[in-house]
Amino acid sequence: MNTKRIISLIILLALLCTTPALAVDDPAKPGSEIDVVYRYIEALTTHDWDTFLSLTVERDRADYRQLIADPASEENLIGLFNVTKMDVLTAVGFNLSDENTYHFLMQNSPLPSCVGAYDELRVILLCVDMKVQKNVRPNFSGFDGRVLVMAREEGTWRVAMFSSAGKELLEKAIPEADRGRGFQRHMERLTLRYKTGLWVGDDGKIFDSTYYLEGLEHFQDMALADYMPGQFADVNESAWYGAEKQGSVKLACQMRLMEGMGGGTFAPENTLTLGQAIKMACVVHSISRGETGIFTQGTPWYQVYVDYARENAMLPDGGFADYNRAATRAEMAYIFANALAGDALPEINACGGLPDVNENSAYADSIFKLYRAGVLMGYEDGSFHPDALVSRAEAAAIITRLVRMTERVFVYQTA
Repeated sequence: MNTKRIISLIILLALLCTTPALAVDDPAKPGSEIDVVYRYIEALTTHDWDTFLSLTVERDRADYRQLIADPASEENLIGLFNVTKMDVLTAVGFNLSDENTYHFLMQNSPLPSCVGAYDELRVILLCVDMKVQKNVRPNFSGFDGRVLVMAREEGTWRVAMFSSAGKELLEKAIPEADRGRGFQRHMERLTLRYKTGLWVGDDGKIFDSTYYLEGLEHFQDMALADYMPGQFADVNESAWYGAEKQGSVKLACQMRLMEGMGGGTFAPENTLTLGQAIKMACVVHSISRGETGIFTQGTPWYQVYVDYARENAMLPDGGFADYNRAATRAEMAYIFANALAGDALPEINACGGLPDVNENSAYADSIFKLYRAGVLMGYEDGSFHPDALVSRAEAAAIITRLVRMTERVFVYQTA
């Protein structure tokens, strides 16, 4: 080896020995990304949730900015995910610009578990409590159409992030026993007010959480049709169903679940027929499967819907003798309950019985399923009136509650 090469190697070794290691951002340094993340976590896990959950919850980054002192740091927060089906999983996502910060947090997460992929996800910190029985899909613009899947499998959590094209970007199994370092004392406070994926305020109002139930995601994403107040001459927009109140008729028409009766009318007080109820259920069923919900009518007009409903086990054995007659509330409950998979109808109400419906009543299972899911409501005396008829305005309210979690009602306090 010649002298020049030896000298070059000595110089190179000297440089390697004296070059400082790539420094990880100091967690204690005010204003650092790690400091921002830690302060967010501290604020989110020590906040007075009884007060916070009573706010009107349009959960963008600005809602969380009030929780910490530095308004500028709100740009770092991707989202707080409340993923619940009777039990709770909470995840906090951060958008990190520094890869060293990402790796530091992956190794030193102050929350129970941490998964991430720097190029795609950056980082997600998971605060896991008990179990989630079904995969869910958080909806948050910070992930740009990507899907976060969390599922409990045989005592562990499987956490995966998928790209919008379906490519799996990361996967990690988290032992159920991994309860984290230092934040267990706040776990109860985080989970105190959650009811099956919803936030419930002191007034009983239910706020939408940031996820889609499987089967309902297509209703959240769908483009709404135009609706002009006054387009139906017989719709009183200041009535309980009108655009100035619940807006049930407007939303049902915007989502193409119902339409007018011709001649510029909607006939809100007319009774709902079996054929109309089956048509609405078929449209819901089709859209929930990612299809268009559009059918080509024949003669009679309802036949295409009856055929579809039979093929998809949405009708009782033998169907009905007359599809032009008015539907009872119990019959409507049966038809609507079969329009969605059970996973799209999680229980948010404890309903052990109704004065006029028992386990032997016709269509009792469907009635109780929709009560517990917050889709059906009874009368002031607590009864259901299963044999009563249904107005088209009432049907509009029920069908919109069926497809939108935000429309569902919190009737019974869960145990």
